[in-house]
Amino acid sequence: MNRRWTWVVLAGVGFAGAVALTVLAKGKGANEQAGKEDADEQKVALEQVPAPAREVLTKLAGGAKIDEVTKESENGTEVFEGKWTANGKVREASVAADGSLLQMEESLTANDLPASVKAALDKQMAGAENVSYVKKTITLYEAEGQVNGKKREATVSPAGASVELEEKHGKQEKDEEEDDD
Repeated sequence: MNRRWTWVVLAGVGFAGAVALTVLAKGKGANEQAGKEDADEQKVALEQVPAPAREVLTKLAGGAKIDEVTKESENGTEVFEGKWTANGKVREASVAADGSLLQMEESLTANDLPASVKAALDKQMAGAENVSYVKKTITLYEAEGQVNGKKREATVSPAGASVELEEKHGKQEKDEEEDDD
C-alpha cells in the first residue's frame, strides 16, 4: 500500500505518536471550566458500556479496578471514558463505542517529566499553585497525497473532525524508506 496516500498514526500505549503534555492548574476558573465541560457527561456502570469499548477499557486497565466510567458525545461520536489507578498513578482512557482508542491520560509528578518539558512548563506556569501534570496520548489519522500538483496532508480525529490540513507547493519528495506492505 502506498504510504503517500494513506497512513495511520496510532498514538497508543507503547506506540510512538502524537503526544501532548497538558498541565492543569487548580486555581481560580479551573474548577468553573471543569464544571461546564462535565455538564454533558453522565456516569454509567461498566456493564452499560458497549462490549467493544468495555473490552478495550478493561484491557488498558490491566488488573486495576476501573473506578469510574462516564459517557458523553463528542462531535457526534459516543465516547466512554474509564478512570483507574495503577502503580499510584491515575489513568484515564477515552474509547469510542466501537472500541477505537481516542485518548489516554496518565497523571505525573514534576519528577516524571523530561527535563526540557519541565523547564518549558515551569516557565509557562510561573506563579501557578497546585499544579498537576498529565501526559496525554492522542489517536489521530493522517493521509498524504497530491491535489492539482500540490502535496496535501490531512489529519483527523477518530470522530472525523479535521485537526489539520496542510498544502505545500512544488514537487513531492520521495520516501527514503521502502514500504514493505
